[in-house]
Amino acid sequence: MVASGGGLTLNVGPSADGQIPLLQQERLLDLGKWLSQNGEAIYGTKPYKKPYDESMVSIPGLIDSVINFDWVRNSPKKLISEDNFSAKWEGVIKPLFSEKYTITCQADDYALVYLNDKLIIDTKNKINSYEIKLNKDEEYKVYVEYVEKNLEASISLKWKSKSQEEEPIKAKWKSEYKCNKPYVCYTTNKNNLYAIAYSIPEKNLVLKLDKAPKDDMIIYFLDNTHPEMQWNYKDGELIINTSTIKFSDVKSKSAWVFVLSDYLKE
Repeated sequence: MVASGGGLTLNVGPSADGQIPLLQQERLLDLGKWLSQNGEAIYGTKPYKKPYDESMVSIPGLIDSVINFDWVRNSPKKLISEDNFSAKWEGVIKPLFSEKYTITCQADDYALVYLNDKLIIDTKNKINSYEIKLNKDEEYKVYVEYVEKNLEASISLKWKSKSQEEEPIKAKWKSEYKCNKPYVCYTTNKNNLYAIAYSIPEKNLVLKLDKAPKDDMIIYFLDNTHPEMQWNYKDGELIINTSTIKFSDVKSKSAWVFVLSDYLKE
């Protein structure tokens, strides 16, 4: 929030007996500890020209029995964002009857459905159903692409026929969920640029910076008195060598700050 120029209001209040609940106490104490170590990257800072860098998060190899979800405004899976995510499903369906079926799909924001590699449903263009003659016990390949942008999120894939009531299509749906999530955010203070990382990579932290730093720029890890970090810059990426950081020496939790000293100095 600070990286985007905003402020954080802590919704912490006492219970009926005048005491602050233990869970909220722990959160306040954790926040205080983090700020005591890394407050330089928060207090008195200003936003950088971009608030964060993103990377792709993918969760493949999951199996769903049906495609019938109403996530409302929640994340579909751990590590996946509530908004701006995508999903795909691959499966094989086998009808119980040889007759005409109506396949329907409802999606927010939109979905594409392929049957034996043929696009049959495109909800973005208001094509939500498809009729086709299917044969009993014959296998048909189905591929579904789903995209969610903002707010509500849902998708359902169903079928019905003369002999079968409408129901979600059951199959061994192999799914994959994807989204872009921030992995580092930025603040500035005077001539310093602060990169606040949500994790410490074992080898390198890559910052997408279009301005090449000066050769004598010093980068250091704000969490402790770690000596200056080794780095190199190439093709718009500043690569910080994090392999020398010993996790036994790391004091902070949840986020870690790297200081690019005088990076903004002209």
